[in-house]
Amino acid sequence: MDSPDSRLPAGDDRVRPESTSITYRGTRYLINSGRWYEQRGTDLVPVTAPAGVLVEELPASHSMRWVGGVPYFYADGLYYVWRERARRYEIMQSPPAGDSEGRSDAAREAVPAPPTAP
Repeated sequence: MDSPDSRLPAGDDRVRPESTSITYRGTRYLINSGRWYEQRGTDLVPVTAPAGVLVEELPASHSMRWVGGVPYFYADGLYYVWRERARRYEIMQSPPAGDSEGRSDAAREAVPAPPTAP
C-alpha cells in the first residue's frame, strides 16, 4: 500500500475536515472516509488500521459475524469487537479461532450492535 503514487500531502483537498485523528503507540493516524493514513513527515501514507486501536464507531458498511459465540463486526478486511469497559470497538486483524456455529440464526439476529458514541 505504501507507494509514492498513493501518498497524500497533509494539506491535500481530498483530506476532509471531518477526518478523525488518532495517535496510537506514538504514531499519528488519520481516518478519512473509512481509509486509514499514517502521518510520515508531511505526507499521509495509506495503511491498514493497526490491531489493538480503539475506535468509537464502526464503518457504515460493517456486518456482524459470530466466532466462538462472540459477535464480531467486519468491514474492509478488519474485525472489530466491542469492549464494554472502554465503551469502544477494538480493531483486530482476525478474531481468535473458534466455532462460528453454536447459536441459531434467530438468536444471532436478536443481538443488537453495541451503541455508538453519542
